[in-house]
Amino acid sequence: MSNPRADAENVPVRMVRPDLLHLPDAALPPGLTIHPLRDGEGDLWTEIIRQAEHHGLVRDDLYEREFGFDPRAARERVYFATDADGAAIGTVGAWYGTEEFASWGRVHWLYILPGWQGQGVGRALLSFTLHRLAELGHNRAYLTTSTARLPALRLYMNYGFLPDLAYEDTEAAWRRVAPGLNHPALNVFLSRTR
Repeated sequence: MSNPRADAENVPVRMVRPDLLHLPDAALPPGLTIHPLRDGEGDLWTEIIRQAEHHGLVRDDLYEREFGFDPRAARERVYFATDADGAAIGTVGAWYGTEEFASWGRVHWLYILPGWQGQGVGRALLSFTLHRLAELGHNRAYLTTSTARLPALRLYMNYGFLPDLAYEDTEAAWRRVAPGLNHPALNVFLSRTR
């Protein structure tokens, strides 16, 4: 049985970046590199998500459900950050949108292993991904996340993403997390929606 209080505090949300102009640059920490996903690395991708995910169950078939239907695109759009020894420490997808977001780029599954969080790897992967989406011809970007991920929400807002209030009527959820985030862009955005 789910806990209604926990569910209310971890609401799925969508964020949008209306353009891919003036993209911020953030370098990886020294010794780290980025490489595209190679054939056979789906299980590695899933394991990174499993180790970094604190808000839900990670199924064994997650990679197949998210990227397996388009392996060519996965090789061009899914990336790993690796340490100096070549071990994967994070992942992100510079994916494509669907349905009403078909022309948009999607920041998809940005995850960093816990031991590497807070060291600039997420910033660097997000910067890399936004630049990659622009290279792939997208002129806007979106992502989905949830309100329990305050550091991620803050990072995304620092990189120009704002709430998409049309997504599943989430304005109340954004108002609940606003004090904890205390992000100027969110505060201004929410003040304009009253």
